[in-house]
Amino acid sequence: MQKFISQYIVRMCLGLIMALSLTNFSHCVKKVFGKHVCIRLLIICCSQFHLAFYASRTLPNTYAFILVLYSLGHLITRNETKFVTSAGIAILVFRSELILLFGPCLLYGLFTGSVKLRLKLLKTIITTTIISIGSTVLIDSLLWGRLIWPEFEVFYFNTILNKSGQWGIYPFHWYFTSALPKSLLSTYILLFTWIIIIILSIPLQKYFGYQHNIIYLQSNGLLLVGFIFVGLYSFLPHKELRFIIYILPIFNLVVADIWAYLEKPMLKLKGTYMDLIKNHHKLNRITKFHILLIFYCYIHLLVNILCSIILIMIARKNYPGGEALTRLNHMDHLIHRTDVHVHICNLAAQTGVTRFLEENNQWIYNKTEGLETNFNVLNSSNFTHLISELSIEIINRELSSFKQILQIDCFHGIQFYPSWYFWNIIHINIHPCLFIYERKTFV
Repeated sequence: MQKFISQYIVRMCLGLIMALSLTNFSHCVKKVFGKHVCIRLLIICCSQFHLAFYASRTLPNTYAFILVLYSLGHLITRNETKFVTSAGIAILVFRSELILLFGPCLLYGLFTGSVKLRLKLLKTIITTTIISIGSTVLIDSLLWGRLIWPEFEVFYFNTILNKSGQWGIYPFHWYFTSALPKSLLSTYILLFTWIIIIILSIPLQKYFGYQHNIIYLQSNGLLLVGFIFVGLYSFLPHKELRFIIYILPIFNLVVADIWAYLEKPMLKLKGTYMDLIKNHHKLNRITKFHILLIFYCYIHLLVNILCSIILIMIARKNYPGGEALTRLNHMDHLIHRTDVHVHICNLAAQTGVTRFLEENNQWIYNKTEGLETNFNVLNSSNFTHLISELSIEIINRELSSFKQILQIDCFHGIQFYPSWYFWNIIHINIHPCLFIYERKTFV
């Protein structure tokens, strides 16, 4: 079996497991919040690009995400033992930073009564800790050839030493102003609209005619948990969307609960929404605002889908590294060669190059960092090919022993043009970002 095919199989299996965990979470939501909230939750999740995008990626964040969904389901259904167990495994084995999520979750559980401090729970915590640490230390030490607890080293490097900034620094507000809008899409607007409504709930509640004050909606506590997690994580200088991907289902649940809650009183009114619009003069301003919000709940799904289509178009041009290595593997004059030694630059390694793409067992695939601009080493090395982001002008000047054989283009912005056809409105700009060079003496 080709390695590339095995990647498809692995990702399909991982995606299936993720789908099962999301399904389990939705069943828990159905038990606590009802069928209408559950259906809306699944529809919202399916309309967003990044949930599907990360669902099958072979990252520790994805493995942890599966456990997060199970633990959140157990939290809202008041199964404290399974909540603590799955949360502990996720923190100690896969992603140590999840303590920033499960800490607020634990406080939420204590406040709502979902979690109760007692001897049985303490025994579960101790047992989970011992088994989780013991398992990860044993397995990873064998794989790495030295005594190691990976998540402790990550936590120590990122949090204690605060060196995560070596991988890039973003401002404190980046998660709130960039990552969450990109991942939640137009659902993010509903969240902030709801926050405003909560703030105004006391002076406005007499107009709504609800049986309970909206500030006491159960999902509001989860909304607070999500924002606390993102706020705490924002103190770390290095930021990536995958670090907070776990809270997307939480925010989607909040919006689904909002949606169902807003529609509940409207069901008491006679006629369809179109009838209500035609007779808008009979409605007070609060009811009109309700109808407007409900319509946005439906329309925002269409907006999410359109945005997801655009993101798919962008993603097709966002992995030049994978495209470069794939095309190199299948070049006619290299297919039967066994003496190929290729160096892969950092940009290529970060944009799609995986071990699954190392299809030729006789080739040497080298990802050593820091060599790309070390021209003396590259000239005297045994590299026959380079996947590099250096332009042909630099190569001709510094590495005259190599020639360009291929150019890979990647995403470089997006433009919109007026048109009656959706596919003509959007234009994805591309530019050269990776080049494949071959040693001139390689024949």
